[in-house]
Amino acid sequence: MTLPVGGYAFNEVRLNYNFGPQRPLSGQVQFELGEFYGGRRATLSASRGRVQVNPQLMLEPGITLNSVTTPYGDFTSTLLSTRTTYTMTPRQGVSALFQYNSANNSLSTNIRYRWEYIPGSDFFVVLTDNRDTLPRGFPELRDRALIVKLTRLLRF
Repeated sequence: MTLPVGGYAFNEVRLNYNFGPQRPLSGQVQFELGEFYGGRRATLSASRGRVQVNPQLMLEPGITLNSVTTPYGDFTSTLLSTRTTYTMTPRQGVSALFQYNSANNSLSTNIRYRWEYIPGSDFFVVLTDNRDTLPRGFPELRDRALIVKLTRLLRF
């Protein structure tokens, strides 16, 4: 869909409900209704969810559903995500974010290892992966990256 150049209004109304973070199962449910490039958009999402499996393992699922109607075309999209965090020690852990986006037919993964080897100084290893879910079979690789980062706090 191509949108013509011009000015657009984006007024919206949002309704939120937050579940208490002190509970084993928490999160936010949100409904939005508003203008979108000369049309309308309705969004329903559940985010910031947290499921504490045990003291070391936490899951944060999320979903966003969009229904968009414009003079230039209509579409719906779904974004599914899950962040998983495993804390090995207070200074060492692994987190992973998995996302499926129906708007661009992608499945993306971001896995990060973090180690605070001395207070204020970190070592990171990050693996990102982006795949195309449109072809049949196992999603095809679009791109992948491996990043290593080392920080060191200097005190004078």
